Amino acid sequence: LEADKEDSFYLSELGLYDLFYHDDNLKVSKYARVDLVEQENSFTAYQEFQRMLKEDQIDIFLLGDFEASSVLEEINRFPFQARKLYRFVNFTQDRLNITQEKIDRQDDQQSILQLGYHLPLTYSHPDYPIALVLNGLLGGFAHSRLFTQVREKEGLAYSISSQVYPYTGLLQVYAGIDKRQREKTLRMINQEWHNLKAGRYSSHLLQQTKQLLLNDYYLAQDSPKILIERAYNQKYLAKNDENLPKWPDRIAAVNKADIMQLARKIHLQALYYLEGGK
Repeated sequence: LEADKEDSFYLSELGLYDLFYHDDNLKVSKYARVDLVEQENSFTAYQEFQRMLKEDQIDIFLLGDFEASSVLEEINRFPFQARKLYRFVNFTQDRLNITQEKIDRQDDQQSILQLGYHLPLTYSHPDYPIALVLNGLLGGFAHSRLFTQVREKEGLAYSISSQVYPYTGLLQVYAGIDKRQREKTLRMINQEWHNLKAGRYSSHLLQQTKQLLLNDYYLAQDSPKILIERAYNQKYLAKNDENLPKWPDRIAAVNKADIMQLARKIHLQALYYLEGGK
């Protein structure tokens, strides 16, 4: 945790989360904070472990070639007690009419610009595949508009990308820049948003983006971890919806009108800037 303070991108992400999220739990790193870790000891850790075993919902997913009856027999040997089941829901928060902004400074060569946009949907929403295609066009791939226009053509960013947080409604754009290029970089990012809203990009770029998403989907079929994650999401987030099995078809069906409609519903909520001092 102390070493992470030297990581500019990590620090700037936490700065963005602090501005963007309304829920205090989502503002904290998944690794906690130094002060929180220091409060714990062997006794508190053991007590929490015992509480988890007795009270928390336990989900067991198995993947591979096995005899189901033998597995169930082994699982039933554990002294599990009845417990309360969770209601699994995506986190959502209302959009604000203002943009939260904050600037911090540190002695570093590179400055980091973090932008948080309110995405009006999460994983279980029928239009989630549209959000993935939009993100791929914007900054999710090496052929994306932010990468080719802001980084390669204009040379404004050392690195630039975007990503969608599927469970919290955050679309993040981040860029490592020279501090003298902050305003120009912001203008170009805003211009690319206008292009998405107006459909000003080639059909080839759209097809290329969808094909890369489909390639990633099919390649993941060989990953046990991702297959189990999909099963988990299908059970708790998609429920009985058939969206997951039809996901490739829904990606392939996304068109410019879909992208334009969704882009107009996405709004900037937070701007965090970690300015380098050199």
